Amino acid sequence: MRVLVTGAAGFIGSHLVEFLLAHGHDVVGVDCFRPHYDVEARQHNLAEVQESPFAAQRFSFFTEDLATADLGPLLEGTSAVFHLAGRPGVRDSWGSSFSSYLHDNIFVTQRIAEGMLEFGVPRIVFASSSSVYGELGDRVKAGEHDEPRPLSPYGVTKLAAERLLLSYQDCFGIDVVALRYFTIYGPRQRNDMAIQKFIQAGLRKEKIFVYGDGTQQRALTFVEDCVRATIAGLSLPPAVYNVAGEKVVSLHQILDVIDAALPEPLQRVYSARQAGDVSATVADTSRLQASGFAAVVPFEEGIAQQVATEKKHFALLLERA
Repeated sequence: MRVLVTGAAGFIGSHLVEFLLAHGHDVVGVDCFRPHYDVEARQHNLAEVQESPFAAQRFSFFTEDLATADLGPLLEGTSAVFHLAGRPGVRDSWGSSFSSYLHDNIFVTQRIAEGMLEFGVPRIVFASSSSVYGELGDRVKAGEHDEPRPLSPYGVTKLAAERLLLSYQDCFGIDVVALRYFTIYGPRQRNDMAIQKFIQAGLRKEKIFVYGDGTQQRALTFVEDCVRATIAGLSLPPAVYNVAGEKVVSLHQILDVIDAALPEPLQRVYSARQAGDVSATVADTSRLQASGFAAVVPFEEGIAQQVATEKKHFALLLERA
């Protein structure tokens, strides 16, 4: 099967491309390398993908802005789109940068949907976010039938992109699988994400800033589990699905596990919680589990893998210094 992966050089996208190639798919990847997060890191991700034994025969890559690109070479002959490209980040979505979130998360999604109609692509697997839910309130877990109440402009744009695609499904018959990711972590995590920042600061023996009191809860999802769920989107019934690990941990627990994997404990500095950060993201994953999927990588093992990867990168940086 020939598939398109947008955001193919990103954290999740690069892992997804590797898994798809390993499972026999032909993959078209696209990324525009926007500078809102580390271009060098994404170039490194792409280089690792291109080292795959399957890449030379079955992977083609385009550096394109999907807002202006000719979509024909990307979509023609494609059976499905994995749409992971977009502008990430809750805290940066306030203020003047909101226009870029509208552009990258909504306009680009609409353009892809129109391209799918033009070139007869029947299915899209869309990377949404737990940020669409907002605070849990009286709920124990967030379920797909719950009313979304995003607390950040980022969450608003992800919800709008979901609803936009569902409009194309209702009116034009495109199959839409929207996956609401819950706190994905693991090797290649973006440098602006909390776990990666904590690990890198610990290796450099720098202080870390903890926003809030550390009791915030997260349903962490290891990137390998996230990718398996995403590939399952090729055959899942069209719907919205939560994608999350089963173990819910506090920020204190996350920091303690990172401490255990580092040479020295983290130097923690606590400050006020940031606007848009929710106190808990806990997922009801029963809909996805009913399809036979379950997250399998234990939280402690996933953190250990991420720390080990960063230790190797840090050692290489020291050698070059």
